[in-house]
Amino acid sequence: SGFTALTRQLSRSGDEGPEILTRVLNLFFDAVAGVVFKFGGDVLKFAGDALWAFFRDDLDIGGFFHCALTALESVNSAPELIDRTRLKIHIGAESGSFFLASLGDPGVRLEAEPIGNILGKVYQACDIAGENEFVIGPALGALRSESEKLTPVGEGYSLVAARYVSRPPENDAGAANDYLSLEGCQRLTPYVARDVLAKIETSVPSMSVQGEHRQVAVLFAAFENNIGRRSDDPDQAVVELNRKLAACFEAIRRLHGSIARIDPFKRGHKLLVLFGAPTKRENDEINGLLCARELVAMADASFRIRVGLAIGPLFCGDVGAELRREYTVMGDGINLAARLMAKAAW
Repeated sequence: SGFTALTRQLSRSGDEGPEILTRVLNLFFDAVAGVVFKFGGDVLKFAGDALWAFFRDDLDIGGFFHCALTALESVNSAPELIDRTRLKIHIGAESGSFFLASLGDPGVRLEAEPIGNILGKVYQACDIAGENEFVIGPALGALRSESEKLTPVGEGYSLVAARYVSRPPENDAGAANDYLSLEGCQRLTPYVARDVLAKIETSVPSMSVQGEHRQVAVLFAAFENNIGRRSDDPDQAVVELNRKLAACFEAIRRLHGSIARIDPFKRGHKLLVLFGAPTKRENDEINGLLCARELVAMADASFRIRVGLAIGPLFCGDVGAELRREYTVMGDGINLAARLMAKAAW
């Protein structure tokens, strides 16, 4: 937390503002993702000013928390944040199984999306966590109750205490080679928005897409069906969901929206669509409104959907860690659209 306030501060700094915000975001993601890699984990996906990570093996949660706080402290001591908003971190975790699916339409946009009941519990744990706190779910708490100092915070969730680690593990030596050895990179292009691909192709080689502040219409759509509870046949559940998403994506494409990402969201998923970023077009606001109307009309008994739409100046740019990056947006318009979506009826 803190990025929205920082975005607001830096929006008054002219051309220098986006550059400073990009550097701070990259510092943050490099620091946090670095801790994830050192503890043997991997970054599933970035989500604006957050990230989803997973660990195949047992995680030293107290040690991880200590190193994450230390990494955050190093970011807050950067010159770019002197006399500005300090960043805070909220961490949630749970133990269990999930599966990874390609959601969407290959002709428009795909997203590698984690699916399963565990995601809702992680989301809940992160919601419970206050500033610079780490909360774990019931299953992880039961596994670690004897080895970690835990404080109950209701409904089976527990607060984790940071435990000093004199020397963090070093498990990330092969991470760069793993990413650099990817073959057939053209197969990855459906997972990137077309407008973002066009920006990358016209950017200077090895440079990120330049950050900027611009007016954007932001659409958040939460959708829910039985996919999170259909553990008996998850592949069939994905087929059913993709049939609906293909129609949603076609409406978004036709109305010139850019699908920024799909994220896990409580008992379903949420879709972030931008009108005006990374490419500005005429009638972005009207297109966003028409798109919202079409998406709501697609709801039925098996596919519930609710939408929030707002417009405002946003920071737009390419951010992330050295090994993983994404095109992201942040600002008051994002928060307002998300809150409107949460308040909307199905």
